[in-house]
Amino acid sequence: MKPLYANIPMMLLGLAVTVGGILLYVYMYMAVNASFARAILARSVVDSQKQDSVDEAATLALFNNTVASRARLASFFVSDSQAVTFIESLEQIGQEVGSTVTISSVSADDTSALKPGSFANMHAHVNVSGSWASVMRVLKLSEILPYQTSIGNVNLIESTVGTGKAEKRVWQASYDVTATLLVGSAPVPQIK
Repeated sequence: MKPLYANIPMMLLGLAVTVGGILLYVYMYMAVNASFARAILARSVVDSQKQDSVDEAATLALFNNTVASRARLASFFVSDSQAVTFIESLEQIGQEVGSTVTISSVSADDTSALKPGSFANMHAHVNVSGSWASVMRVLKLSEILPYQTSIGNVNLIESTVGTGKAEKRVWQASYDVTATLLVGSAPVPQIK
């Protein structure tokens, strides 16, 4: 029989192989986990990019399908170059319904420092005189102009003109109109 110390190199070799195998197993386990984590991350990035492409295509289609609507949107605001036309349209309402319409004051916000496509306000004080029906029609038509406007400070006064059988009731109204001005001409962008 061999002495016990003769087996020590074999035992050390076996122990070294066992420890080496365990270390190799741990290294391979960690490498596979790291590789798996990178694969999952890469997969999520690819899925995210695919979804981004789908979202981009949908947004681009929506953007290009609304070009006409966005161009039309600007027509709901009074262009700063068409302010006089807007005031004339207010005065013309009276002619159409048989009232006298006068604009007693007009003012606008300072637009010199604003970029094209910005908004400002224009204010006008309107005086109307005529029959009750015509004054009410002027007010109604002033409210439903095809622009972004608001009407405030409405005052109505009834007065009598003439005497006896020639006596006639005349209504007078005064109100403020505020219109939103579109400064400059903001181009409607298109993306292809």
